[in-house]
Amino acid sequence: NIVSINLVGSFGRNEASWIEKDSKTKPLNDLDYLLILSKKDEQIWMQFDVIRQKLFEQTGLDYIDFSIYIFDQLATLPYIMNNFDLKYGSKNIYGKDIISQIPDYNYKEFPIDEGLRLIVNRCSGVFTSIINNNIIEFKNEEHQKIYMVYQIIKLLISFGDMYVILKN
Repeated sequence: NIVSINLVGSFGRNEASWIEKDSKTKPLNDLDYLLILSKKDEQIWMQFDVIRQKLFEQTGLDYIDFSIYIFDQLATLPYIMNNFDLKYGSKNIYGKDIISQIPDYNYKEFPIDEGLRLIVNRCSGVFTSIINNNIIEFKNEEHQKIYMVYQIIKLLISFGDMYVILKN
């Protein structure tokens, strides 16, 4: 039922950040996977919990996200940030390369709403970085500071992204 698995987000775009500590290198970003299925499959979500746990153990990451698209729907994907990112900034890591199935998107027609959504998303990242440790468990204070700085940088970059969207 799995047609394709794509790495999206910062790892898909080759923009992931890494941190070195105690002679070990660890990714600072989360991992975002997009699975393309041949048909809808409710049972697959149960398998993700097992896969996610194994990936947590192997990578030490804090967040691992899975999304699903159905292959027959690729040709009609709307022009939103996630689909633009899939089309122009992802890596196929398993199965069929599905990029040609996705519509072409003109960056000069990028929806302003999507730029605003990106800023709101980045603001939520900053907000989660300042929430009390009783709600979000950080491994230690240094990890919390690094996470916060990283989220602030992502927010600042999104302002530049929005500027470019508005200029087009």
